[in-house]
Amino acid sequence: MYLAPTLAVYYAGALVPSFFTWPASQDVGLKQEFRRFAVTDGFQYRPVPVDELIAIAEGSLTSASPPFARHWVSDFDYLYIVGRQISNPMPDLLEELISSERFALYRIRKQSDVMN
Repeated sequence: MYLAPTLAVYYAGALVPSFFTWPASQDVGLKQEFRRFAVTDGFQYRPVPVDELIAIAEGSLTSASPPFARHWVSDFDYLYIVGRQISNPMPDLLEELISSERFALYRIRKQSDVMN
């Protein structure tokens, strides 16, 4: 299950922070529209803890937050959480699509969704 997000790179063109490449060393790379998420330091490719995502969504951005996660609510459409099953950590923001005891997939509600 922990490798499943990398399948989203191929099948859905998703940005997966832990799936990284170095220029000219692999046949994969970021599309032009995703280059702003490029990370040059491999240590920044880490899963972002749910508590940190909650803090960012509430406006508590820290310098330790990786650049790709600083605007996750507006930049992404889905959130995939891997690990033990937990209840929806942000029910006002996330709509659960599917879950099991080892993962959950959520749709991120956009401001326009809330206003309709």
